[in-house]
Amino acid sequence: MYVGIAVNPLPDGSCEIGLSTHDGSYSTDFSVKKLKFKETPEHSIQIENHIVRTLIDFSTEHLFKFVGAGITEKLVTLAPKLCGRLWKELDIVPIVVDVRSTQRSLKGDETDAKLRPADEQADSAVRKALTHFGPSHNPRQDNISFSNNNALY
Repeated sequence: MYVGIAVNPLPDGSCEIGLSTHDGSYSTDFSVKKLKFKETPEHSIQIENHIVRTLIDFSTEHLFKFVGAGITEKLVTLAPKLCGRLWKELDIVPIVVDVRSTQRSLKGDETDAKLRPADEQADSAVRKALTHFGPSHNPRQDNISFSNNNALY
């Protein structure tokens, strides 16, 4: 199984976190949660903790393991240690992908474009991340650089 993770900061200081699961062929489930921050300035730790806890609970409840995760660039800027935590704590290969965060305007004017929901961004992220895995659910050889370093992270 694979997961896409995206975040939308909201004007009231909270954020919307979207998760989308994929089995390699089809999107199977999604989740959107509004996360309100406590008074502490460490929002990134709260975002990371929420995501890690959600993935552990989801894996335990449905009895499967996530192999890879597509993570949006916006999420990496808000929670820079998330990729390392996914790799270290959950043995999930994190892949950072660029996902469009606004809807396309029919008029061609991008100034008033609406924000895409976090679950749509997460679904796009997981589909992009899937392209970096082979049929045996291992990262493709072209993603591994010299000294076995992950070229994607």
